[in-house]
Amino acid sequence: MSTRTVSAVLFLLAACAMAGDRTGVPPRAAADYPARQTVGGVTIAAAVLSPEKARQLFDADLDRAGYLVVEIALYPEPGKQIDVSPGDFRLRMGPDPATVRPITPQTLATVLRKADPTGKTHEPKIQSPVTVYNTETIGYESGPYGRKGVYTASEVGVGIGHDPNAPHPPPTAKSRDRATLQYQLEEMALPETKTTRAVAGLVYFPKPSQKRSAACEVLYFGLEGQGSLKLPVPAR
Repeated sequence: MSTRTVSAVLFLLAACAMAGDRTGVPPRAAADYPARQTVGGVTIAAAVLSPEKARQLFDADLDRAGYLVVEIALYPEPGKQIDVSPGDFRLRMGPDPATVRPITPQTLATVLRKADPTGKTHEPKIQSPVTVYNTETIGYESGPYGRKGVYTASEVGVGIGHDPNAPHPPPTAKSRDRATLQYQLEEMALPETKTTRAVAGLVYFPKPSQKRSAACEVLYFGLEGQGSLKLPVPAR
């Protein structure tokens, strides 16, 4: 990971700690976001991160992998407590009426670290005798965001030999790299919380359209009501 990327990550995390929040990013002034709307006593604001900005933060090409990162902030009226959840948001792109739900940071870390820059997955090279097992996570009405068929992530586990008492191998550089990426994605994500203060964080969406010039619409379906924010998608 580059020094510039590490510095950006540490700056954001330090700012969050100073604000008293363990996750998310420091909310900007609502007027600083390109789109905002007030719904039932809470103002919602949003901005799409450019592919370059996302790559600087996470040292991974989310755009090429097929994901869009949206910074979302919520500002409750004084004294009002609101429920905050990434699962309250949907994404629509271009003329396609279909919407997608956000993906969790854990699943996104798995997908990104399984793919090379071309999006191809790598299968492990193994030698016999082996025991191979496969686990698959399908995003259909499962998990905290209630996703509906927007992704499939598979993991392959390999056991060399047949000794059930053999010690587990030490973590590899790849697994440590994935853990670091997952930590960063989780720390900057919009938190699941109840709050009376402004809160902001990143929400990770699978792109329903690969057209880079397509405008997008972030839809809000929270306890406070429903809203819609139309946003330009920054060029790559």
